[in-house]
Amino acid sequence: MHCKSIIVGFLLSLLCLQMSYSQKDSLQAVCLAHLNSSENDHSIWAGKDFILFTSDRNSHFAGKNPENGLYYEQIYISEKHQQYLTKPRLKKFSLARNHYGIAGQSDNPSVVLLYTGQDEEGEILLIRVNEGKKRWKAQKILFSPEMQKIRKTSAFLNEKTGELFICAEIGDDTFGGSDIYILTQNEKNKWANPVNAGNVLNSVGNEEGVFMWGDTLFFASTGHQSAASFNIYYSVRENGKWSEPVLLPEPFNSPWNDLYYVRCENDVYFSSDRPGGSGEFDIYTVAMPVFQQVPEVAQLYFYKRTGESLDNNNASPLKSKILIIEAETDEIIDSVFTDEKDGSFQLKLPGSKNYKLVFSAAGYDSFTEVLMISELKMDSMLNKNVQLQKTPVEVIEVNEQVEAFSKLISTISDRIIYYQVQVGAFRYIKNIREFRSKYAQLDDETLICEQEGDIYKYLISQKFYEKDADCYSMTTTLQMKVILQYDIQDAFIVAYTDQDKRIAIIWSFSERIYKILNSEY
Repeated sequence: MHCKSIIVGFLLSLLCLQMSYSQKDSLQAVCLAHLNSSENDHSIWAGKDFILFTSDRNSHFAGKNPENGLYYEQIYISEKHQQYLTKPRLKKFSLARNHYGIAGQSDNPSVVLLYTGQDEEGEILLIRVNEGKKRWKAQKILFSPEMQKIRKTSAFLNEKTGELFICAEIGDDTFGGSDIYILTQNEKNKWANPVNAGNVLNSVGNEEGVFMWGDTLFFASTGHQSAASFNIYYSVRENGKWSEPVLLPEPFNSPWNDLYYVRCENDVYFSSDRPGGSGEFDIYTVAMPVFQQVPEVAQLYFYKRTGESLDNNNASPLKSKILIIEAETDEIIDSVFTDEKDGSFQLKLPGSKNYKLVFSAAGYDSFTEVLMISELKMDSMLNKNVQLQKTPVEVIEVNEQVEAFSKLISTISDRIIYYQVQVGAFRYIKNIREFRSKYAQLDDETLICEQEGDIYKYLISQKFYEKDADCYSMTTTLQMKVILQYDIQDAFIVAYTDQDKRIAIIWSFSERIYKILNSEY
């Protein structure tokens, strides 16, 4: 009876897996443009509250490899907020090692496996996350001195079964290049010698990027059915034996390199160098269908918004900033940039809310798009270009702005004490140091941070008092400097009243007037 229930359970798991991957028409891979860079972004660790990934972008932290002049790989963290991922920031580790990457993860959500090494050297380190603490526990080398001499590139720790899966090339014990090996713990909790996983999983090509989901092993290979490039496969283990690897369909695989598959709950992440990304390797995500019997309102669905930002006159691509705002609360969720080369963007928004997308670029009128998507019942996608109208900002004179500002102020019944220029508001950038890392062009300005609920508002510290003769001129001049010189298109003036009220005042290039931002007043 027990054996029969195991077989039934196995067949059901296979059925669910096939249902997930057979519905490729309803699945879409979304490039996480605001996470990716023009360099390589890959090797993801996926958690419930944040993800980690590897990137060799310019971090100004670890420096360059003196032999090839390339930046060392580092690890970046992006936090989750209602399924939306924030702009990534550098996750610093010990300076004793200047080259870090994500090696893999574990069935234990507090374990992160790190890769450190260069060229023919590669070591796997284990680090445990102390939830709620600023610092994580010290890194731990997993292997014996003999095993440390072998280059290992990726791994998965299965604490439930006491197994460690690694990808490595160990002498003559290989079917091709890099193979999958399995290590087990002995009675002293030390890892025994690696055992090749066999020719069912391993091929004459290279195997890379191992990840387990229950009894299913996901990995990438240049062998099996692949033609030179990496593709993602899965194999199910029953009674100690692995099934023949099955090639995942689109959108997980493409004619290009696809690897480093990981999953957390219903979100799948992987890396690919397919066309349409931001750089070489990019991070993609796929929202998986939910097969559990749960109420329809609890189903996980997303709205994908893709397109290009273009000049309205000649259709040339623009690097634009996109503010993502919750429509009901007017709270800024995050800001992202379109691709510098072709103006493309790809956004993934939870389908339970409505949003405003504000597109802006230096020298152009901003454009606001409202997405009323709260009534969607399934994943949806809109691909539509956004065209911005160029504004002749060079003809705007200070006197014109001062006059427009004075005219607006005269309509406000509250008594205003002073003005400041606000340069940003975020839920996730929680201190000035983090803000400066994102907006380095403001290094010459003194900034302050005001917290309102869970929103952090950043302002230039200089105050312009209503009683001063040149108050309006100095206020509007600083705002325009931030917009034109520092390229922060959504900078606005904040008026503070004697009742501690904040009144946000924006300049409209197209109408050449100042306006009160209703959501702040």
